[in-house]
Amino acid sequence: MIMYILFALVLIISLLLAGRSFAEDLISPSDFFRSNTDHLDILADNISNITQSAENGDAIAQRQLGQAYYFGKGVEKDPVKAVEWWLKAAKKGDTAGQLSLGMVFYDRQPESLAKAVAWFKKAADEGNHIGQFLLGYAYFTGIGAPKDFGKSARLFRKAAEKGLVTAQLCLGEAYHHGQGVPINKVLAAKWWLKAAEKGNVTAQTRLGQAYYLGVGVKRDVDKCLEFLQKAVDQGSANAMVALGIVYLECEELKAESAKGVALYRQAAEQGSDNAETLLGVAYLEGQLVPKDLTLAKEWLKKAASKGHPLAKKILGEIPSRHK
Repeated sequence: MIMYILFALVLIISLLLAGRSFAEDLISPSDFFRSNTDHLDILADNISNITQSAENGDAIAQRQLGQAYYFGKGVEKDPVKAVEWWLKAAKKGDTAGQLSLGMVFYDRQPESLAKAVAWFKKAADEGNHIGQFLLGYAYFTGIGAPKDFGKSARLFRKAAEKGLVTAQLCLGEAYHHGQGVPINKVLAAKWWLKAAEKGNVTAQTRLGQAYYLGVGVKRDVDKCLEFLQKAVDQGSANAMVALGIVYLECEELKAESAKGVALYRQAAEQGSDNAETLLGVAYLEGQLVPKDLTLAKEWLKKAASKGHPLAKKILGEIPSRHK
């Protein structure tokens, strides 16, 4: 029994202190592109005027017409025509057109990654904050450019200072992990706060964990609960696990430990391997929930099937008579 508890504690500590890797928090250029398309319906309503202006050489209209063709807004979807119009806009210095081209080339990876990064760089050099972030992404991941944490951190800072939420999150991660900058937990929390206040789920989770542990900020359980709950309300399984841990491990909240188990279950049902492992351990120990070896193995096997190392190890330690 002690060994299983130790496994759970190791998992808890790793979740709170480290979280996921920095790279997992970065949104890819393609996903970033597709998550910023709320304005496109306007194109369909104005397609005639946009087309005329584009044919008359207006760079903004050319970029907009490219978007219309790429997403099929007001015209039949045609990626080839989209690239043609974006190229016209990009050559005239339209940074949004340059970014759009970069996104398209990024989608054609790996043969076109260098072209994608070249367009990101053109936009970044013009001071475009999205271009700066995406170029930073390339340097951080080494996708399309040589890996260089120093360059990625500098670019994330430029974009973060201009208010780009994703860059603020990533700059906080850079300071937390010492990726391209010296480790500075205070600055990490500062940038997470900026992103969290704008609704970024990962930043809310990170900040909640920081307040619980007193890392970079003064320990404050109320603020921990506030930020983690905000992330949970947005459906984050990682936040559910983090908040569940707090309810179960925090002395001030022992009376509400049932909430912790409920959060584990909620996250596990979303497919979180960490939650599946913790829930499996709970059923194995029988302290938080009635002991049930069948359910314990069921949840642990789900996590193990996803490669979770602790789940695999715990399954291997269950006495053979229980298998």
